[in-house]
Amino acid sequence: MADTVLDKPHAVALLQKLSTDDKFRASYQANPRDALAGLGIPTDKLPANTPPLTTLADKLVFAHAFAQVQADQADVCSCQHPPTVRMHFGK
Repeated sequence: MADTVLDKPHAVALLQKLSTDDKFRASYQANPRDALAGLGIPTDKLPANTPPLTTLADKLVFAHAFAQVQADQADVCSCQHPPTVRMHFGK
């Protein structure tokens, strides 16, 4: 299965929600595909079968990544196998 790459606005929205919103975090952990669709990501760009996540990083981890992306210190993409955040530092 190929990775699904989110555009920067969607990746930023995902990082922001994962760093601040407990209800979204629970939704994302239970059903990542539906949670991503709720952010406006077209479902045709997402894998059909996305299992629930057994763990999710602490909100501070996502807050740090969110701050780096906002400051253009890192580029982001979200990979669907299962959904995770992968950071690419530098330009």
